[in-house]
This record gives sequence, structure tokens and C-alpha cells, in this order.
Amino acid sequence: MSQADSTPPNLGHTVARGAGAMLAISFLTKALGFGGQLVLAALLVPEDFGLVALAIGLIDTCGIIQKLGLREMITHRQRHLSRWLSPALWIAGAGGLVSASLLVAISFFAPSIFNTDSSLTLLIIVGAIGNAQLGFIETLETSLAVRLRFGSIARIRVAEVILRTGLSLGFAAMGLGAMSLLLPRPIVMFLHTVALWIAARPRLCRTPQFRRWRLMVRDSSTVFFSHTAQVIMRQGDRLLLGLFVGDAMLGAYFFAFGLSTQGVILLVQSLTGVLAAGLSKLQDDAPRQRRAFLDAIGVIALISMPLLAIQAACSDALLTLLYKDRWADAIAPLQILSLAAAISAIGWNNNAMFMARGLFRAQLVMSWIGAIGFLIVITTSAWFGGPIAVAWGVLAFRAVYVPIGLTVAAGGGWETYFRAVGAAVRPGLIAGASVLPAWYLGHRVGASGEPLALVAEIAIIVSLGSALYWLLARLLLRKTYARFSARVRTMLPGRVSSRIPGWAL
Repeated sequence: MSQADSTPPNLGHTVARGAGAMLAISFLTKALGFGGQLVLAALLVPEDFGLVALAIGLIDTCGIIQKLGLREMITHRQRHLSRWLSPALWIAGAGGLVSASLLVAISFFAPSIFNTDSSLTLLIIVGAIGNAQLGFIETLETSLAVRLRFGSIARIRVAEVILRTGLSLGFAAMGLGAMSLLLPRPIVMFLHTVALWIAARPRLCRTPQFRRWRLMVRDSSTVFFSHTAQVIMRQGDRLLLGLFVGDAMLGAYFFAFGLSTQGVILLVQSLTGVLAAGLSKLQDDAPRQRRAFLDAIGVIALISMPLLAIQAACSDALLTLLYKDRWADAIAPLQILSLAAAISAIGWNNNAMFMARGLFRAQLVMSWIGAIGFLIVITTSAWFGGPIAVAWGVLAFRAVYVPIGLTVAAGGGWETYFRAVGAAVRPGLIAGASVLPAWYLGHRVGASGEPLALVAEIAIIVSLGSALYWLLARLLLRKTYARFSARVRTMLPGRVSSRIPGWAL
């Protein structure tokens, strides 16, 4: 019997419910994270955000050491999870110690390299303590995801975001400055690991099983180097910009980058585990696997494009309303990076498809092509300009790289390329056609810059832009909207779904 034949008939329903749980949690955590960022921006200064940008950039870059492709290895070998989970946890622990040791060593040289305050050393050390547990978190989350236990992951993530946001706000109110953003990491990550351990209940062998380490490291080495390239693409813009501009300008860019990607990262990272688990069960049915992947891209674009278009349109009025001129340097980068985030949304889950198809070598090649291209674009942008030039560089790079990477991940050649681009461009054009008139009307209302006028501007953009998009999407994107509607109804309890009228969903 083939794998496709043995796939449980309710797989789609289970994955849909998992996606529903993760989507709901993503929107909740987006609201919490977005609100927390806004409050922290009132309590801290741009220089604080600049120091944090450098610290987190170095921490995340060195954090790649402890992953070693464990998520991909576990997902691809999920049939024998009990055999491989214990050595994966031992590898994650060893990688965490190596990562933390490397960061401590780097921390003493970092202030000189970036010509910044010596407090960066302590920030890196504190972040390194928390980051040492990242491998455990990723491995345990993956073990739950391959068993389709998305609800457990969702509940733990909500608690993590609430606690992290609360601690950051509390520490900032106490006057800890940049440290308020790093100090919660070791606390929250430890509790996150404990919660996942209780939920997953892994059987940890007393011995590390080094013989299996060799097999796992050999199989996952390609994925590890792919992740290394992807970390360069995620962190390179901030680290390179930090070499050319001061902490305040870097802080403005980092603040804008965080706001622009808050929703997209939570949305698509949450779906990565869901998609990887579901797509891996279709390994013997490539056409169906590709259709499922492209359908998911269409639904993600349908949701993310209007949200990010509205975010870009509201950013000027929102930051001016909240902070007056304090974060004026972040407005233009936020608008540009919101557009870049819209492109990233359709390609963030490429790794799920690479994992499901077992194309680790192709993933490695594409990742390093992207990393080299990204470094060239961002270095040039940072050399000749500031945060705005770098933001434009990020947008241009993603517009070219993301569709190509998606096509390689899914296969199918030019047909897949045009279908994927169309799945993103159509909602993007409709979002633009919906938000632009709303922005024009709102901008006219808020031209005086008075607080009430700015509130009215934001309200007009959000309400009118959303209403126009909903109407146009239902009219012009009927198939994608129908898939979205069907999935939402599948995710909801039967009693709730039956009470929603057809015109509303």
C-alpha cells in the first residue's frame, strides 16, 4: 500500500484545524507583539533599539549552530520519531552550549567592531543564555507538529508572547533601557522549554547515542548550511547597516523592521509546522502536494496583502500620533518594509516544501545564491545610503528572489512560477486598489496633524480599505476566497460555522 493510500482520510481536516489554531494564535500574538512594540517605543529611545538590533543580530546568527537541521530531520523521519527524538535533543543541548560559548567570546569584541557602547557586551551575554535553549524548543515543537498537536503549540506560544511582552514592558518601566528587551529571553525560553517538554513527554536516553549523531549530522548538514545562508538574509541588513550608521539610525530601522514583520513572521512561521507536517504525508503524490502548497500560498496572500497594505498606509499617521517626531526616521522604512513583508509572506514557507520533498541540496544552493545576492544588495545600499536605501534594497531583493525560490521548492517549472506570482500579485493589486483611495481620503482628513484628525485618518484607512478589499476580493478572487472560506469554516466548530451567513464568509 502506498503512502498516499495509507494517509488517513481526515488528514486535510486535521491540518485545517491545526492551521486554524495557529492562525488564531498568530493574530492574537500579532496584536500583543504589535502593541508591546508601540509601548516600548514610548519607554525607550532609538539608541536602545539600535543596541538591541546589534545584539539580536549576533545572537540569532550564532544560534544557527544548535539547530543543525533538526526540524527538517525529524519532520522527514516522523515515522520513526521515538528512535530519533532523544539523540536530537542531545544534539540540541550540545549545540546550545557551543552557541552560548561563542557568543560570550564575541561579546567582548562587538562594541569595538560596531563602534558602540560597551553595554552591548552584557546584552549579548544575557541573550546568549536564553538562546542556548532554542534548539530544545525547535525540536520539541517539531515533535508535537508531526503528531498534529497544533493546539498544544498554539497555547504555549500564546503564554510565551504574553509573558515576554509583559516582562519587557515591566523592565522598561523600571528604567533598564535596552536590557529590558533582552532580559526576558532566558526567563521565557526556559519556561517555554519546560512547557513543551511536559506536552511532548519525550523519552530521553541517558546516553547521547553518538552513533546516531553521525547519521543525523550527516543527513542534516546540508540543511544546516542552508539555514546559515537564511540567517544571513534575515540578519544581514541590520548588522551591515550597524557598520555604517549610528545607534539611533539603526534603532529607527530595527523598530520599523520589527513592526513591518510582526504579523507576517507569526503568521507564516506558525503555518510552517502545519504545512510541513501535512505536505510530508503527500510525498508520494507530487501533483497533489504542489497544488496544496500553491493553494496555501493563495490563502496566505489573500490574508497578508491587505493587512500589510493597510499597515503601510497607516504608518505615518500612527507613529506621528503616538510619538510626534521621536520616531520620524522610522516612517519611510516602515512603509517600504511593509511592502517587502508582503512579498516575504508568500515565500516564507518554501522550507516546508523543501522539507516535504526532501530537496535539501536544492535548498542549500538556493539559500546561498540568495545570501550572496542579499549581501551584495544590502552592502551597496548601506554604503551609499541610510535606512531608507537599505529598506529599498530589501524590497528589490525579495521581489526577485522569493518567486524563484518558491518555484524551485515546489517544482513544475514556469507553470508553477506564474501560478505562484499570480497568487500573490492578484491580491496585492486588489489591496492597492482598495487601500489607495482610503489612504487619500484619510490623508486629506488628517492633514492638520491634530490628534483627533490623525485618529480619524487611521480609522478611515482601516475601515474603508478593509471593506473595499473584502468586496473586491469576493468579486475578483472567487476561487481563492472560496478556498479561504471553506478552510475557515472547517477550522471553526460546527455550531459556530453553521451560524455564519454565506454573505459574511
